[in-house]
Parts: sequence; C-alpha cells; structure tokens
Amino acid sequence: MTDAELMAALELDDSYEVLRVLARKPQGDTELVRSLQGRVFVRKRIPRELGNRDAWEALANLRHNQLPRVERIYDLPDQLVVVCEYIEGVSVREMLDRGTPLPVEDALDIAIGLCDAASALHGVGIIHRDISPGNVVIRFAAVAGGLRSRTCLIDLGVARMHDEEARRDTTPLGTWGFAAPEQYGFAQSDARSDVYAIGRLLSCLLRGSMPVEADGLELPEDESLPEPLRAVMERACAFEPSARYQTAADFAASLIGVRSGSASVDSSHKHDVSNDDNGHAWTPEEESVPAESFSMSVADRIRFMRRQPLTWRKVLTQLVLLASGLWVAFIVLADLITWVAPKDNRMLAASFSGPVFALGALVAAWIVLRHYTDNIIRPHSRPLWTLIALLVATVILVLLGLILVVAVAMLALGVQGE
Repeated sequence: MTDAELMAALELDDSYEVLRVLARKPQGDTELVRSLQGRVFVRKRIPRELGNRDAWEALANLRHNQLPRVERIYDLPDQLVVVCEYIEGVSVREMLDRGTPLPVEDALDIAIGLCDAASALHGVGIIHRDISPGNVVIRFAAVAGGLRSRTCLIDLGVARMHDEEARRDTTPLGTWGFAAPEQYGFAQSDARSDVYAIGRLLSCLLRGSMPVEADGLELPEDESLPEPLRAVMERACAFEPSARYQTAADFAASLIGVRSGSASVDSSHKHDVSNDDNGHAWTPEEESVPAESFSMSVADRIRFMRRQPLTWRKVLTQLVLLASGLWVAFIVLADLITWVAPKDNRMLAASFSGPVFALGALVAAWIVLRHYTDNIIRPHSRPLWTLIALLVATVILVLLGLILVVAVAMLALGVQGE
C-alpha cells in the first residue's frame, strides 16, 4: 500500500461517524456508523489474517434481499474494512432470550428463509460459516395491503470462498453450538456446514433456548414435534457431512414439505428462492420499517414479535413512575434528617443531602432515558430530532433535580425554625 493509498483509506475511514460499537470479538469489531450523507451502515473491521476479501467482493456483486448490500471495501495496514447495509429488525437471539418456544410454523418460516439466503451465497461460492442466532434478523416491510416479514442473514465476518482443493479450513472459526464438526479442523467447511448450522438453529427455535451441547440434535422433550420434521432435522444435523442435505435448497424443499403436510426427507423438488410463500418477490422499493412504528393491532399480527411495541406513551408513563419513586425516597430522606440529625445541624445535613440525592436521581433517570433512547430514537433518525429530544429530556431532569434541592432546603428551614 502506497502512502497515497493509505492516506485515502484513512480519510475514508474518518468520514464515518461511529454511533456505537455493536460487538468486539477476536474475529474483528462491528460498528454502527453514519456517513456524511446521513445514511447508517454497519462497518466491519476484520484482522488482516482473517479477512477474506474475495468473499466480500463476491457478496458486493450479489443482489439478494435477504443479505446485506456491501457499500465499500477498503484496506488499512492491519485490517480489512467493509461497510455494508444496516438491516434493522428483531434478531433470533432476542427471540431466544425470551425463553418461549416458537410454534412449528413460525420456526419453519425462519429456517426456510435462512436456506434461501444461504443458497444465494453458495451459488457464488461463499460459505457463511457462522449462521447463529445473533446473525439472523427478522426484517419487516410495509407493502400494499399490510405488513410482511423476511428472514435476513447478516455478518459475513468469517465467511470464505469454497476451495475445491483444500482439505480443511485455514483457521477454525464459528459459534459454539452451531459450528459443524468439520469446522473444528476435521475437514473443509462447505455448503453442508451451513445446512448443519441452520438445523441447529431450527432446533433452538423449537425449544426456545440456546444450545446445551456442542453438536448433535437437541429437540423439545415433549412429543409435539411432528415425526417427519424430526427426521428432516436429524438428517440436516448429521455428524458426517455426506449424510446431510447436500444443498440448502434441498433442505428447504424438505422443510416446505413438512409445512405443507407432504414431507419427504429426500425431497427431489427444488425450492424457488426468488419468491416468498405467496409468490411475491421482495423488491428494494419495499420500505423497511421498524415494528415499533406500527399500532398494537398490526403488531399483534406479527407472530415473530412476542412483545408490545415500545411507544412514547409507555416511556413517559415509566418516567413518571420513576419520578414518583424518587419523590417518595425524598420524603423518607427528609424524615431521616428530622429524626437522626441533631437539631442544630439539620440545616447543614439537609444542604448536603439535597444535592447528593438530586445527583443520584439525575443519574438514575439518565440511565433509564438512554435505554429508551436506544429503543425509540433509532440510529437512522434525523440527528436534529435526536438532539432536540435529548436536550428536552435533559432540561426536564435538571429541573426535577433543582425542585428536589429546593424542597429539601425549605423543609430543613421549616424544621430549623421549629
């Protein structure tokens, strides 16, 4: 890399504003950034020895609605940096954290969507190698007549191009509980490794929890799981790659057979990955929208969302409850001053306790506010509105603190006068 190329890369790197760090791993850092034009992206900083530029360039030439679009690829002295589309939605990890198993139909929808995305990658020679709950997002979009969802596969930080001549992967990578046995150095990972990971993820959705064992098939303990689905998943998660489905499209075809009631472990028909179940192709013109922006009646129809939408009304209600709790704590503090402090020193004790209590109230309220800001004031919101909202909230909190200080002081003066 010449000095001119390095300076250009550093200038490009500095042109993005880091909104927050999404993850820090040995495989690289993931950041949410904003460009000079105000668009929000995900930036991957991958160590030079782990970065696979060929895989990212192949993804950049691939246009698929269940995969992130690559915006830029550039090199730094010790890193490969990739800027790609930010896909907003509900991650499968969030769904599993709720501890509630998904209905079979919902879990199958997600698994079939993953097979579609994986098939697109395999078609250009890319092996994802890290299909896990944190890298699967359910994306929502407004279309004519209602709301639709689609499963998206993100974070290709450890993806690689398949090499027919390689006997094993150069570096064992993947997520514990989802990485296929061959990813631990036994053989080269290929499309069947991603099939294994999708099968493991499907079993987690049906159980409502993360894996307990490193490999194998973990199914719900009850007998509610259809036997055809059990057989399909056992094949997908076989220890030996040759015993699994050889392509993600074959796996998807069997899952569709289970869902339609005509299951066959050895499905020979192919699944059309260009359309969804209703025959409607997802187009870039469909606007991606966060689920929280819809009313409760619409959100109820989103089977993947097992939570109520977070609204400003709910936030204000909980902030009022927080303020009420702080006021009760203030009354208790004032009573303690009255009973504990010597009569001659009550004014001094009140003058110290008031600011300390107000500062604690501000810190507590600010932590709560930041939590709601992350959930409501989305990173793609206009910076001006975000700034105004934070300024208004800060002014309200400061005024609350001043009121508490004045109230404590007036109470202390009243006690001193007695």
